Amino acid sequence: MSRPTTNTDLRLIKAAKELIPQVGTAGLNLRQVAKKADVNLGMFHYHFKTKNEFIKRVFENIYEEFFKSFSLIYEKEQDPEEALRGLLLSMARFSRDNRKLLASLFGDLLNKEEIATGFVRENIGRHVKPFMEVIQRGQKDGVFESMPMAQAVSFLMASVNLPNVIAGHLDRMGRGGKIPLEIDKAVLSDAALEQRVEMALRGLARVSPKTKRKI
Repeated sequence: MSRPTTNTDLRLIKAAKELIPQVGTAGLNLRQVAKKADVNLGMFHYHFKTKNEFIKRVFENIYEEFFKSFSLIYEKEQDPEEALRGLLLSMARFSRDNRKLLASLFGDLLNKEEIATGFVRENIGRHVKPFMEVIQRGQKDGVFESMPMAQAVSFLMASVNLPNVIAGHLDRMGRGGKIPLEIDKAVLSDAALEQRVEMALRGLARVSPKTKRKI
């Protein structure tokens, strides 16, 4: 017999998405989730069976929302620089809008929480692969400087996303749940995201032999 479609599972997931940025996966209390979702705790076990399975579903729900728009950008026929710009902006907006959750996730990774590390291990390749393919195409076309792929990808991820994660950590630390206005404008505005993306693209751009400096 099929389960009733009451959206109870989606309400529980939504509640968890609001709680995890505050408490992390290890601190997530299922009774609190059920209370916030206004759902009987027994319905949690009916839909998800275990806490680990539930948290995995929560992460999947968040990630699939991002990957859907990310994939649409990747599938377009564009020159390497324009394609990379679109991918970076999509990633930057996602990490900004989910900064508290990502800060919590990174904390769980540092603490070697099994659910968080397992999810990242299983999914990180999905959005790293498009970056690698676009960068390789740009290097082949002479648009991007030749460098090890790990160097290029780690540079892009850190330069575009790290400020958002730091802001998310500040969000979690307090100040009434808000970060200072100057950080909000300087780091999290659309203009700030676009500026970081352009700086990152310049960092990957092929350097003329006349201007290349020895390190």
